[in-house]
Amino acid sequence: MINKLFTIEWVGPFQDIESLIYWEKEHNTKSNYYFYIITGKPAYKQIAQNYCGITQNKDGYVHKRFLNDSNHIIHLLRDKEIWIGKFSDNKSHIRNDIELCETMLISYWQPELNIRKKSYYPDEYVAIINR
Repeated sequence: MINKLFTIEWVGPFQDIESLIYWEKEHNTKSNYYFYIITGKPAYKQIAQNYCGITQNKDGYVHKRFLNDSNHIIHLLRDKEIWIGKFSDNKSHIRNDIELCETMLISYWQPELNIRKKSYYPDEYVAIINR
């Protein structure tokens, strides 16, 4: 039995923060994009690596997460792709739901650049549909 079911819709890829800014100002009217996935090549590496994160800033724009943190991993990558995601149901979701989905994505995908957030599996049955 599934206790929680989430559907996440993804938009992208964006090649840089500027193109993300442009798209968000045109399309992110409800400020409900909480998730982001970044792929790119770190300095002196030839193979792309991945990162998965969340944001819930006051302005509701994912790009602000990157602009407000000069040490964010996105600034260290080249040849990057940025994907942003939101819940399909457009409801207001609590932080615990957002973090649960992030943890589930990390647990399944195992992105190389997620150092702080380790994979674990929740105590309840959770399903995520990625669109």
